[in-house]
Amino acid sequence: MKKLCSLIILIMLSLGSYAQDEKEQLAAQYYQKKEYEKAVDIYKELYRDQPTVFYYKYYLDCLIELKDFSEARRLVRKQKRNAGFPLKYEVELGYLYLQEDDERKARRHFKDAISDLEPNRQDYIDLANAFVTRDLYEYAIEVLEKGNRKISSNRAFHMELAGVYAKNGKYKKMMEQYLELLDKAPDFSREIKDELQLFIEDGEAEKVRAVKDILLERTQSRSSNSLYAEMLMWFSIQLKDFKIALLQAKALDRRFNEDGQRVFYLGKILKDNRKYDLAVEAYDYVMKKGEDKYLYLGSLIRLLDVKFEKLTRNSSFNKKELADLEQEYRDALNRLGRNASTVELMLNMAHMQAFYMGKSDEAQRLLEEAIKIPGAKPQQVAKCKIELADILTMAGDVWEATLLYQQVDKSFKEEPLGHLAKLKNAKLSFYMGEFQWALTQLDVLKAATSKLIANDAMQLALLIRDNIGLDSSVAAIETYARADLYAFQKKTDLALKTLDTLEQFYVGHNIMDEVLFKKAKIYFDQRNYNTADSLLNLVVEQHGYDILADDALMMRAELNEFYLERPERAKSLYKKLLTEYPGSLYTVKARKRFRMLRGDNVLSPEERVINLSN
Repeated sequence: MKKLCSLIILIMLSLGSYAQDEKEQLAAQYYQKKEYEKAVDIYKELYRDQPTVFYYKYYLDCLIELKDFSEARRLVRKQKRNAGFPLKYEVELGYLYLQEDDERKARRHFKDAISDLEPNRQDYIDLANAFVTRDLYEYAIEVLEKGNRKISSNRAFHMELAGVYAKNGKYKKMMEQYLELLDKAPDFSREIKDELQLFIEDGEAEKVRAVKDILLERTQSRSSNSLYAEMLMWFSIQLKDFKIALLQAKALDRRFNEDGQRVFYLGKILKDNRKYDLAVEAYDYVMKKGEDKYLYLGSLIRLLDVKFEKLTRNSSFNKKELADLEQEYRDALNRLGRNASTVELMLNMAHMQAFYMGKSDEAQRLLEEAIKIPGAKPQQVAKCKIELADILTMAGDVWEATLLYQQVDKSFKEEPLGHLAKLKNAKLSFYMGEFQWALTQLDVLKAATSKLIANDAMQLALLIRDNIGLDSSVAAIETYARADLYAFQKKTDLALKTLDTLEQFYVGHNIMDEVLFKKAKIYFDQRNYNTADSLLNLVVEQHGYDILADDALMMRAELNEFYLERPERAKSLYKKLLTEYPGSLYTVKARKRFRMLRGDNVLSPEERVINLSN
C-alpha cells in the first residue's frame, strides 16, 4: 500500500512538473512574439507558484511593456523583501519612475541605493551591474568611483569602470582606467591585454582608434614609464602596425640595455608577416651591437634567410641577385668558419644552391660537410640530412634518399622532425609507385602533433585510396605520381606534359582536382601567376566538394593579395573560404587577412610619428 501511495505521489508530481513546463513554454512563445497581454497572466501564475528570479524578470518585463507601473512596483517591492541584496531593487523602482518620466523620484531611489552601500567590494559590483542592466551607465560609474574612494586596493574598480565606459561608448575613458590600473598594479598587464584583444577582434575602428590615441599620448608624455611603450608595442603588433612596433622595440632596447633581444624576437614576427624590409632593419640593428654579442650569429642567419625569402617571393628576381646573395653566404662562412655554430648557414645556402641555382652537386658537398662537423646539434644535423635527401631525390638517387629519411625518422621518432622525415619518405614511396607502403607510413602520421604534417599525410593518403580501389586501374595515379616527381625535380616541362596526358585520357576521373592543383603550383613556381590563378579557380568551381577546394581557395586568395596585387579580389576569396569552408585549417589565417584587407585598425600617417629614444 505504501508503495502504491508513493507511486501515485510521484505520478502527480510528474504531471505537475509537465504542466509547469507547458505553461513556461507557452509564456515564452507569447513573450517572443511580443504578445505581452497573453504572456503576463501566465508569468504572474508561474511567479506566484515559484517566486524565482527567472519568473520575476519576465513578469516584470511584461508589466513594463504593458505600462502597468503600479503592479510592477508592487512586484519589485515584494521581490525586494526576500532578496539577499535589496539595493539593486531600488534601481528597479527608480527605473520604473523613469518610464513614467518622474525623474525626481527615480533619482531619489538611485541616490538612496548608492548612499546605503556597505564597504563591500561585491556589493559595489552588484549595484553597478544593476544600473548597467538598465543602461544607466552614469550611475554605475558613480557607484564604482565611490568604491575607488571607499575601498583601498591596488586593483580598486578600474577593470569594472573600464567595462562600463566600454559599454557606454567612452573608449578613451575606458583606456584611461586600464592604464591607471597598470600604473598601480603592473601584474594586471596580461588581463588588460586580454580585454584589449577583444577590441581588436571586434574590429570597430572607433574603438581601436581611441585605444591608440591614449597609448600614443601616454607614451610620449610619460616616456619615463616603460609600461606604456611596452603596451604600445604589443598593441601595434596585434594591429600589424609593425613600423611603430619596431620603433618601440628599439627604444625599449636602448633604455634597458637589452642587447637587442626584444628586437631580435620581433624580427621573426616581421618575417612571418612578410615585412621583409623591417625584418632586415631589425636584424641589422642587432648585428650592429657587435660580433661579440650572443645574438649576432642568430641575427646574421635570419637576416640572410629574410633576404632569400624576399628575393624568391619577388616575381622578377634574377640570377645575378641570387649570385649576390650566395656571395653574402660565402663571405659569412669565410669570416665565421664552418663549424657547429654555422651549420644553419650552410644548410640555408645549400637549399638556395640546389633548388634555385642549379648547383645540386655543390649543395650536396656542403651538406655532407655540415653533417660531419663535430659538436653540431643533433636537430641541425637531422635537418641537413632531410635537405640532402631532398636534393638526392631531385637528382634521382631515391635509394640513398630513403636511407637518410629513415635515419632521421628513427632518431626523432615521436618529434616533429621525425614526422617530417616519415612524411617525405612516404612521398618518396608514392613517387616510386609503392602505394601500399606509402599508406602504411601515412596512417602512422595521422596522429602527428603538427597539424600541417597530419593534414598533408591525410591528403596524400586520400589521394592514394581514392585511386587504387578494387574496381579501378592504378594507371592514373601512377602517371600522376610520375608528374609529381618531375615537378619536385624541377623538370617542369615533363611534369606539365604528363599532367596534360592525364587531362586528355582521364576526363572525369577522381584525380582531376589534384592534376589542376599541381599544375597551378608549377605555374606559380614559374611566376606565371595569372595562369595559376585560373587553374586554382577551376579546382574550386569544378571540385568544390573535394579535399583540395579550401587549399586552392586559400592559395588563390594569397596569390591575389601578395603577387597579383588585387586586394579586393583577395578579400572576397578570404570571405568565401570563411563562409563556405568554416571547418578549414585556414579559417584563422583567412579571418586575419580578411580583416586586414577590410582596413580594420589602420593607423593614420600622423599617428606614426613618435620617438621614444630619449
